[in-house]
Amino acid sequence: KTRRVDVSTVAVWQRGVLAFDNVPLSEALEIIGLNYNLAVDIKADLAGKQLFSTFDNEPAEAVAKTLSLMYGLDFQVINDTLYVRGK
Repeated sequence: KTRRVDVSTVAVWQRGVLAFDNVPLSEALEIIGLNYNLAVDIKADLAGKQLFSTFDNEPAEAVAKTLSLMYGLDFQVINDTLYVRGK
């Protein structure tokens, strides 16, 4: 399966910056998990939630805290897993 990719976005990821522009939250979480070598465990309804944000070499815990504030969901990094739960 192929799709168009914004080359500037790929270049940003290579520098350790995660930039999301209207990306479904579930897809963004998978990318975040891959970037931080984390498994992602989602037990929350993410339907219709999009991510518009940039994370510049931030620790995984800081990303989880930001996402928690943005979406009113519980995001936690425990060991090597990012947990996403409804509040």
